[in-house]
Amino acid sequence: MADAKELVRFGLKNAYYAKWDPKTSKYLAPVKAPGIVAISLSPEGDSTTFYAEDRPYFAVTANGGYTGSMEIANVTDDMYVDLLGYVKDANGALIEDASATPATFALLFEVGSNIEPARFVLYSCTIARPSEERKTKESSIEVNTQTMDLTAIARSIAYGDGTIDAVKGHLALTEASKTAYDSFFTEVYMPKKVAA
Repeated sequence: MADAKELVRFGLKNAYYAKWDPKTSKYLAPVKAPGIVAISLSPEGDSTTFYAEDRPYFAVTANGGYTGSMEIANVTDDMYVDLLGYVKDANGALIEDASATPATFALLFEVGSNIEPARFVLYSCTIARPSEERKTKESSIEVNTQTMDLTAIARSIAYGDGTIDAVKGHLALTEASKTAYDSFFTEVYMPKKVAA
């Protein structure tokens, strides 16, 4: 018999970024990153197996976050300035500063589902300058997207009476989570510990 809840996920929309402010140790308000096309994430971290008693005795995998890419229809001027350290001059021209350090930010986005859509947060991300390809217009118009390398690692955040090294979180839309789900993009979601 099939599982009563055969959930599948599909689609990608509503991408936001929220810069981390090291002076206040808080996230700034999330900013819309329009035109999200794809996010690709591969886990980072080595596995170690310890042998004893003539067999594998203990195994552990280090969580080194994720590396991957983010494809977007067009990187906005705000993203260039906020996340990559570009300078906007008096005429509105974007100037790439070779000495700029990319900013750290949280990346928020939404994935659809046949049952419960979910909203995701990566707590500590950096991106690299986008790769670009421009081509002449032919008999049909082909949209040129931009792809940026993305790295996501852990950030220590408050959790109950202590902290947790949070890499990623996701919140599915349920009756119980509706309030938190509806406000997910107004500020970076922080986990709430279940009362003992």
